[in-house]
Amino acid sequence: MNKRLAAFVLAALGAMAGWAEAQTGTPSHNQLLDAVERVETLVRRVQRKVDGIQVTIITSETVCTGAAAQCAGHTAAAASSTNHNPVAVIVFVTRNGEPVLSLPASAFTFMRKFTPASGPGYGPCNDAVAGSPPPGDTVGCGPFTDSLFQDFGDGLYAFYVHPTVAPFNWAAGKYTFMVKVTDANDLGHGLGTFVIP
Repeated sequence: MNKRLAAFVLAALGAMAGWAEAQTGTPSHNQLLDAVERVETLVRRVQRKVDGIQVTIITSETVCTGAAAQCAGHTAAAASSTNHNPVAVIVFVTRNGEPVLSLPASAFTFMRKFTPASGPGYGPCNDAVAGSPPPGDTVGCGPFTDSLFQDFGDGLYAFYVHPTVAPFNWAAGKYTFMVKVTDANDLGHGLGTFVIP
C-alpha cells in the first residue's frame, strides 16, 4: 500500500470511528490497528441495533366502547376519570424489518413510568380475581397471563392495563409507560402513552 493510499485509508477509518481531527503524515502500524479496532467497535454497535428488536406501541382508550371480552364487568364507554375501564396496549414487534412471531406473554415486561399526580397505580389486567376489592366486578391486575394477552399474528400483540389500587378509577391526565420485549438474546423497548379525560 503506498503512503498516499495508506493516509487516505487511515483518514477514512478515522472519520468513521469518530476521530475529531484528520491524521497527517504516514500512518504508523499502531494508528492503523487503532483505527481498525474503532471501526470494528462501531460495526458491532450497528450490528446490535440491527439484530435488536424494534417495539412500536399504540393505545386505545376506547376499547370498551366495542365488544371486547376484556371489558366484562365494565361499562361500554371509553376509559375516563369516572370509570376504571381498561386501556388496550397494542405492540408491534419487528427484527430487521420482519415481524417477530409467536412471542409468549412472558416475553413482555410492562413498566409504569409517569402517572398524573392523583393517578392510581395501574398495570396489565389478569384474570378476574375472586374477592377483589370494590368494585367487585373489576378485572384483577397482575403479571401477564396468556388468557388476557393476545397474539394477532404478523408481530402484533395486545394486552390491557387497568387501575390496580383504590379508588380504582382513572385520574384525568397523561400516562407514560414502557414495554420491554425479550426474544432469545435480543431485547427491545418501546415507549407508550395514553390520555384519560
